[in-house]
Amino acid sequence: MIKKILGMLFSIGILTSCIAEEQDQTLPIKQAEKAVKPVEEKQPPSEVKSAKEIKEGAEIFNELIAPLHEEIDTSYLNEDKHNVQERLGSPDETGWFEGGEFLRYGVFTFFLNPNTNEVESIAVETNKTAFDQQNAEEMLGTPDNRFWNEMDNLWSEIYEFEDGKITLEKDSVEANQVSYIWFENRK
Repeated sequence: MIKKILGMLFSIGILTSCIAEEQDQTLPIKQAEKAVKPVEEKQPPSEVKSAKEIKEGAEIFNELIAPLHEEIDTSYLNEDKHNVQERLGSPDETGWFEGGEFLRYGVFTFFLNPNTNEVESIAVETNKTAFDQQNAEEMLGTPDNRFWNEMDNLWSEIYEFEDGKITLEKDSVEANQVSYIWFENRK
């Protein structure tokens, strides 16, 4: 009788250890953490509406870059390469970036979608201009995402809108001067 009880306990012990081992093998494997980590999450909404909550991203981008050049704005988005060249003439520089062509006119760069050959984003090199960073921070509020962009070696702050996103890029998190401001179209 004791042999039967010991045999049953032994069998139960083996089954329990098999089940535990099987559970260990079926648990999801943790993925490596992403190289880019948000540094600061967006603050909870307040009662006061900022310009960001009221306006579209393209409208805010236009206001931010207007003092730099009155003729260049987001009306170039979705324009064909040839239409941009008709409006602005021959670019100062052309090349390729992330699979698509770009056209640079002074501090303004237009990035073309490789499939449609239309402008999908605009970047402005602000460190060579009188760009008003304090005004930008007041208009944009708290970024939706902040991170160190290892590929470009720049600190990036992204502001999301329904029509696109505005990205401010600086040399470091502590830098006072914005190096580039981008608008990337979603429409």
